[in-house]
Amino acid sequence: MALAAATSNYTPTRQALAVASAGQLLPWWLGDSDDFLLVRDIAADRLDALQAEIEGCFGAGPRLVADCRGLSGVQSHPWGWSRYTARLLTQAALVGDAGIDFDRHRELSHRRTAIAAHSCLPLIEGVAALDACEARDISEVMECVARWGEVFIKTPWSSSGRGVWRVTADAGAHEQTKIAGAIRRQGSVVVQRAYDKAQDFAMLFDCDPLGAHFLGYSLFFTGSGAGAYAGNRIMTDDAIEAYLSATVAPGILPVLRDEVAKALGKTLGGAYSGPVGVDMLVTADGTVVPFIEINLRYTMGFVAHAIAARGLAGQSAGRILTLSEGFMGLSRNDLM
Repeated sequence: MALAAATSNYTPTRQALAVASAGQLLPWWLGDSDDFLLVRDIAADRLDALQAEIEGCFGAGPRLVADCRGLSGVQSHPWGWSRYTARLLTQAALVGDAGIDFDRHRELSHRRTAIAAHSCLPLIEGVAALDACEARDISEVMECVARWGEVFIKTPWSSSGRGVWRVTADAGAHEQTKIAGAIRRQGSVVVQRAYDKAQDFAMLFDCDPLGAHFLGYSLFFTGSGAGAYAGNRIMTDDAIEAYLSATVAPGILPVLRDEVAKALGKTLGGAYSGPVGVDMLVTADGTVVPFIEINLRYTMGFVAHAIAARGLAGQSAGRILTLSEGFMGLSRNDLM
């Protein structure tokens, strides 16, 4: 929502603040012992004890700090960029914007970017078209509903299933008023066909001006209804690819990840550097639908990937759950 607000003076909702506070330790998994993790809602005199507790469970990692004063040569790597994030980093004595064009970043973070990226893919056997469109008024929305029968309505800037809801052909006045309100506030919505989904997954990339570079996979699961994020499997990339390959067309995943990287390069045009998560799904008949979402930021998939890379799951798969269910985001029983 900070991206939607497009201002450094954005005021987060109580729910947004609660999510940020609960998840502030998750980036710990993404760094190493040479890094620092800036935390805001933990008393400074508790940090040493918390550091010891975390490292006692999971090994060495970034140093927890309450501010960055006195640290030299430190670069900012937030979960995601916005003008609001830049202001918070400046307040913490860090370089706040890293030369980012925030208007362009906001534009690329719009959900319509996924539609544009999918259009760059060649025809690949076993890969479906993305049935989605951007709608700027309620009549365009209802045309899509009539065409596809059941759809997801997605506001341009939201995450983790928020700002997304399912609409069917019998949508009444209440639903249409809700959609019209979202269009009035954010200019448009993306309407996406509701596929007969069997499995969610994502491909993770690091982007720079030279293009998109594949890092690995994320195998995640969502709740019912609008499909809000519920958790990740902790598995190696080889294990995830083997799991998916049992369902999808033979040899499709290596081809698809190369083509997705090319499509990202064309769509982003070197204007974004940093982590990118591309959400996809497998339908009940084994067809892959890429570019369900593009996330120009870290995601929980990057966290799960980092945990697997640390070897914490041993030879078996684990789970990373929604924050209320485990320490540092983990259900520790799954790692024992």
